[in-house]
Amino acid sequence: MGERNSQLDREKAALAELLAAKKCEYDKMRQHYRDRVGDLEDEVQRLKSEKLRLVDKLQLPESERASLMAQVRCIALTLDRRVQ
Repeated sequence: MGERNSQLDREKAALAELLAAKKCEYDKMRQHYRDRVGDLEDEVQRLKSEKLRLVDKLQLPESERASLMAQVRCIALTLDRRVQ
């Protein structure tokens, strides 16, 4: 009977150790996914803002859109010159 109890105690300790390791693994995985979900939520918000900006830009009259595009090209050229 004592040998049986000893074996059960060892099995119980081994299972407790395995459970602790699995819980640690689970906690790490859960934190990783929480971080990833946070990153994705940030990206969704950024894309929503970009969409609103583009929709607003599309609703501008043609002359204003052309003016904005000319300004964008001018800024791009200026930046390219400075980088070179």
